[in-house]
Amino acid sequence: MKLNEVFTSDYLRVDDLKRRRRTFTISDVTVEKIGEDRKPVIAFEETEKTLVLNKTNAMRIAGLLDTDDTDDWVGRAITLMPDETTFQGKAVPCIRVALELPDDEEPPRKKGKPPARRDAVGRNASAADREFEEDGDEPAF
Repeated sequence: MKLNEVFTSDYLRVDDLKRRRRTFTISDVTVEKIGEDRKPVIAFEETEKTLVLNKTNAMRIAGLLDTDDTDDWVGRAITLMPDETTFQGKAVPCIRVALELPDDEEPPRKKGKPPARRDAVGRNASAADREFEEDGDEPAF
């Protein structure tokens, strides 16, 4: 008999990661009452289990995805990994959000105007240069 089969949980546990990093796609973020606290809980496309976020993991996701609006997290992928933390003076296993985006996840795009175009030397490209690039014609010298 396996203890994980006896003591089941609706939430992801370190044992669910099977000692390796795993990538999950966020399908929903809700707030639930966990004990005396209200905490964000993430649902994933790849599993029925959810992840209760502590402040460290919530801030890591916000930093990785460049937004603290959890509505913007839906559809984005994150990597979870087994780790350890200190609880009541003892090292205990925990789940951490990896500090890097998964290989196939696009880096977040900043909202607002696009960055200025640069030439090969790194200078801002002029309006004439941009027209040349878009038209494909040779510049007149």
